[in-house]
Amino acid sequence: MQDQDLRYTYRLAPENPDPAPVEDCYAALLWTSQNYAELGINANLILIAETSAGPSAGGGLAAGVTLLARDGKQPALAAQVLNTPPVLDDRNTTVSSKQYVNEGTWSRGSNLFGWTSLLQERRGGPNVSIYASPSRATDLSGLPPTFIDVGSAEVFRDEAIA
Repeated sequence: MQDQDLRYTYRLAPENPDPAPVEDCYAALLWTSQNYAELGINANLILIAETSAGPSAGGGLAAGVTLLARDGKQPALAAQVLNTPPVLDDRNTTVSSKQYVNEGTWSRGSNLFGWTSLLQERRGGPNVSIYASPSRATDLSGLPPTFIDVGSAEVFRDEAIA
């Protein structure tokens, strides 16, 4: 057995809004866990990393998929790695989401556009699932060890460390 870096594509918003992207990523994770022998991987050492789904939005997808895996009781993940600041909270109410309005490569406006593309009129409202917006999860029990990397001057800072 050796390390494998498997990357999958998923349907993109706005053409394919929630729940399509997270469901596509979860289906890929299930396929991977069911085909571990063919892939030459250890089924007990599967981890999900944001690079599997792309930077930023991929971090939110990885976190959502990790919650789906926990709640669906499969597969058991060894770890979760979110290397680039993950997009986790559609509400945009944190201090950092208001503090960095036009700074950086991803501004508050970009964040609002991205969440609206994914969730449409549900963005910021009460009918958003934890799988689409992982910061809404109140129960974090049963999740694998997690590494999150975020800078101090980023729009995602507060949602990543919350």
